[in-house]
Amino acid sequence: MRDPTVLAPEDLTANGRPRPARPGASQLELPLVVLGVLAQLVWPAPTAAAFDRVALPVLLGVLVTMNLAATRALLLPPVLAGAVAMVGAWAYVLAKLALLLATVPAAEQLGVLLPLLPWIPALLVAHTWRLPRPYSGALSAAALGALLLLSAGAALGGQPQAAAALAQLVLACGVLLTGQHTALDLMRRQARRGAWAGLSGAHRDALTGLPDRATMQRALSELATRHPGGLAVATVRIDHTERLSAERGEAFVERLTAHVARTLVESLRDDDLVGCHSPRQFVLLLRLPDARAGRAACERLRVRVASRPVEGVNPSISVGLAHLSDVVDLALPGALGLQTLTAAERALNELSDNGFNRVQLSTAPLPAPQAS
Repeated sequence: MRDPTVLAPEDLTANGRPRPARPGASQLELPLVVLGVLAQLVWPAPTAAAFDRVALPVLLGVLVTMNLAATRALLLPPVLAGAVAMVGAWAYVLAKLALLLATVPAAEQLGVLLPLLPWIPALLVAHTWRLPRPYSGALSAAALGALLLLSAGAALGGQPQAAAALAQLVLACGVLLTGQHTALDLMRRQARRGAWAGLSGAHRDALTGLPDRATMQRALSELATRHPGGLAVATVRIDHTERLSAERGEAFVERLTAHVARTLVESLRDDDLVGCHSPRQFVLLLRLPDARAGRAACERLRVRVASRPVEGVNPSISVGLAHLSDVVDLALPGALGLQTLTAAERALNELSDNGFNRVQLSTAPLPAPQAS
């Protein structure tokens, strides 16, 4: 996998200097918003001209300041800067919407509201790239709730056209948000499946489409070198495959293996990686701070697999887990990642004598490698 800190040849000029960065789409976001604010100042709604003369410059100042805070690493963290910008934008839009509904005659409301309404779905979509999902979801829900309250107020106030327009807008925004989150989830799953595809000689398992054992070992060695303090390795075995093969046939076991592989892929975080270790075993590379967090993550995976039956069979898995900092001495040279994998394999073998559908943690240090 390419190191993002190392420039590729296409990133260099003929004399070996880095090429200047081209402006990306994200750099055009603020100028377009500024143009929209200026248009509102030049052509204000007659009934809201006094409001816009005060509110729009304040909004513009907030947006520019928060954008600088997020991109220039000023005093505010990027998440806080994004939240302040989004709350400021929503405060302006909702306040102006309420003002127009309260002051404009019902027959003229749709024409007056038209320049403002397109910014509502734009703000809802902006949540997903401006803020992490928990914060963006809360802010989206609050904004949609406020719009529903304004729609209900318009209906009760004898403004049926405005109420119907706002209600339709809320429904359309809900469809837009749902579709965008679905697309983001799909992209994350595809990114997990394509992780480490750039490794030289990378290969995939024919049945599951996951990276094969050799690819995973290279990925593990690279991760252990870059992030030695926060890496856990889990070896996962599907339980009772011999019995299921005898009872239902090898074709069913293959379908079961593919099913468990999909479940693992869908259940892991974006920073984690799953690959094949053997025909009925998988290996997981987990970015976790310690063995306790690794055990909790593996227990969740075990329960998730067991909760998704295939053809009337509830599959179960056994997991051998090792955290790199517990099984090797980080100060000593050697193949740290492969040592951790060996410890996870040993934990899984120990589990074979104690039953199935469990997580076994390895904490016994391996022999330290000798420096050559």
